[in-house]
Amino acid sequence: MGKMEEHLIKLQHNCVSDRRHYASNQLIRIMHEHVLIFRKNDCWVVPLRVIRQLQQDLRESTLPTWRDLVQAALEHCGKSAPLEDLYQVLESTEKAKRNPHWKKKFARPFNSGKNLNPFAEGLGN
Repeated sequence: MGKMEEHLIKLQHNCVSDRRHYASNQLIRIMHEHVLIFRKNDCWVVPLRVIRQLQQDLRESTLPTWRDLVQAALEHCGKSAPLEDLYQVLESTEKAKRNPHWKKKFARPFNSGKNLNPFAEGLGN
């Protein structure tokens, strides 16, 4: 952001709100405003945000949610599969490898009620 060079305090004159009457007189009127002036530390350095579009296999990352993984497993199995087949698909994911209790986490997306219905998606087999 840089180094602050000046801090100016400017009085407010002839404000439109000064002439208005409000139902509650508890309103604090603004009588001044602050103006902060900054100087960049380095003229060659600017704030920059880089957005990259990548393709990554969800199975190799710990970033996807269990809901993401379950939905991908259902799509992989053709929208209908026995529970053991889904376990087999998900056990190779990085997220499952790092969590010994991953099968308990597996049920959470179905219990949340967010667009995953185990019977509509084929888990009722």
